[in-house]
Amino acid sequence: PKIAVILLESFGAKFIEELGGIPDVCPNMSKYIPEGVFFDNVYANSFRTDRGTVSAFSGQISYPTASLMRLPAKLDHLPSIARSLKEAGYQTDFSYGGDITIMGEQGYLISAGFDHLTSDKDFTFAQVNESKWGANDSLIFDKAFQMISERPLENLWFSGIQTLSSHEPFEVPYTRLKDPVMNAFAYTDHCLGQFIEKLKKSPVWDELLLVLLPDHGMMYQLTYEDPDFFHIPVLCLGGAI
Repeated sequence: PKIAVILLESFGAKFIEELGGIPDVCPNMSKYIPEGVFFDNVYANSFRTDRGTVSAFSGQISYPTASLMRLPAKLDHLPSIARSLKEAGYQTDFSYGGDITIMGEQGYLISAGFDHLTSDKDFTFAQVNESKWGANDSLIFDKAFQMISERPLENLWFSGIQTLSSHEPFEVPYTRLKDPVMNAFAYTDHCLGQFIEKLKKSPVWDELLLVLLPDHGMMYQLTYEDPDFFHIPVLCLGGAI
């Protein structure tokens, strides 16, 4: 199949109704859960994006006081989904709306086998400055869909897509919910729903494996010591399912 992994910023179980979370924050997740393969007993490997990214794409345990992403000498020794798929004939790419050099992420992604990187440099100054962290999730999903649509249908590819709008300070161009934290997560869920619906209408859907995977949970009325902070949803969708 064609494969896309969406690394959802902080998307913990706290906002997923099917995992005992607050209702109606992420209605699109609720809508798609019955359509795919849903893993409801998953716990994130870390509390930070730099650790969670390495865990997600390299299957590597994270450490509480050290970030492998920031240790270049270690990166070539890590396994990688992208590198393995590239050796099997897949083209690889990774998209993020913010500064991809933060915390050594760019070096890790290149070492992991991602050949083409999209970041804040691929958006206008105004788009990047819509939020503290970079281009909002609507823009990064639009960019990812454009790239997917332009690929020859016979090509094999593996795409990583990292969201950022559900991160403090939770300033998003969306106003469905009064609570700013819940509203930011609702916005990412909204953008995700639009992205999935466009994919469903495209020829690529029938051969697609789409994996929704948070990097870690969200400390909303929780602490780092609370196991519920690490509880996350994992959902696999697409025609390949």
